Amino acid sequence: MATLRILTEEGVHRIHEATLELLANTGVKVGESRVRQILLRNGCRDLGSELLGIPRELVAETMLRPQAPLVLQGTDPGRSLTLDGSACYLQNFGSVSVVVDLDSGDLRDATYRDAVDMARLLDALPHCHHAGPLVLPVDMHPRKAKLAAAVATLLYTGKPVSLGAVSDAQEAELCVEMSRVVSSPERPIGRISISPISPMTFPTDICEAIHVAAVSGLPLLGLPCPIRSMGAPLFLAGALLGQNTENLAFGVMARLVNPEVKLMHTSRIGTPHMRTGAKAGADPDVGVAGACMAQMARYYGLPSNVYGMDTGALVSDAQAGLEKAANTLRPMLAGADQISGLGQLGGGLVASFVQAVVDDDIFSFLSHHLQALTVEPGTLDLAGFRRVVGEGESFIIQEATLEALNAGDVWTPGRISAPGSWDEWAADGRKTAHDRARKFARDLLASDPVRYRDDHQEAALNAIVEAA
Repeated sequence: MATLRILTEEGVHRIHEATLELLANTGVKVGESRVRQILLRNGCRDLGSELLGIPRELVAETMLRPQAPLVLQGTDPGRSLTLDGSACYLQNFGSVSVVVDLDSGDLRDATYRDAVDMARLLDALPHCHHAGPLVLPVDMHPRKAKLAAAVATLLYTGKPVSLGAVSDAQEAELCVEMSRVVSSPERPIGRISISPISPMTFPTDICEAIHVAAVSGLPLLGLPCPIRSMGAPLFLAGALLGQNTENLAFGVMARLVNPEVKLMHTSRIGTPHMRTGAKAGADPDVGVAGACMAQMARYYGLPSNVYGMDTGALVSDAQAGLEKAANTLRPMLAGADQISGLGQLGGGLVASFVQAVVDDDIFSFLSHHLQALTVEPGTLDLAGFRRVVGEGESFIIQEATLEALNAGDVWTPGRISAPGSWDEWAADGRKTAHDRARKFARDLLASDPVRYRDDHQEAALNAIVEAA
């Protein structure tokens, strides 16, 4: 599927070699924890000031070996995803505590009701393939809010689910417990994300979370989020190096705890506004970085999960469409397995129902660009030409026309597309794409919810939230 190469083979090799140099000789800060003791027992050097040097032999032993294709299980088996490089899938971003109100268009604090509504919307969007907590409710204790948002996702989507980002052992244990409530041993549901602190710092709480999550056997997403000029060099190549180093350090730690744990290689590089320090959002390097990390992921034999659908726009407008489409297309062409960002505005600080619907259509449109063109006798349709040119028939009545439609050879306009003509559009009230997206979201949320858990499972999940 991959057709775009931003990094040359030499560039990939240089980043890899520089990563090994950093891990071995600069070292990674690792807080006192079970993970630190495991690293020391496996040959890592104590460099002082909490720094551990990870030898290149240990990196090779743990990370330079093939990983079987990662299957992200959905409650509905038909919606499970196999990440083997053959397709690119979309997921939402999260979790933020500010949402654009669907009716007024104003910003307001997110509530648990929004967490439920967002989960229902994600479940209904056909090109959102993987769902996670999109908003963080502020109408409950912060400790409960993260878990409650994960519960809302588990209750209201049958897609593969992210259980959210955890920051200590207790959060990790509770997420693992939630997964067990809704899973069978053969089909574990849920993925756990854990973020180190850039540059290359794994505090005690993060290390303990890695230990708990790795033991569980659930897929893990190490989620380094370096900000250029702050947590990584301003040069994009240097930022890629820092992020790659944090990804590999995370992977070494997780695989020393559990050699069979399934990992992903990620990109979440941000660029600040150089006058204010705020995350810019309107940043074409998001797409470049995502494409580069997709290449690095293939080098290590890992599936990639990269940021791409990013925008600095504060409302769902032309700026948002331009930035999201451009930043998504490059990683898609580079062979990314998953792209994150659906539903976000304002550089990832604001969640929007309307933008989520628009993003779903953007991804559908871009996905058509990735389809390989099949050139064979059936698609060339010589018989159709003979009947039309020689016998006066029409292409529209040929069997090949129906076959082409069924094969997806023609892109089907999505929910936000305007009617075919000016007169039809005017007769329909001159609605914009955002009007149509808003109507879809409103109609969906006014309908009866689809629930994916029984009463016993829901009660068990809510008990876990209360235990927090």
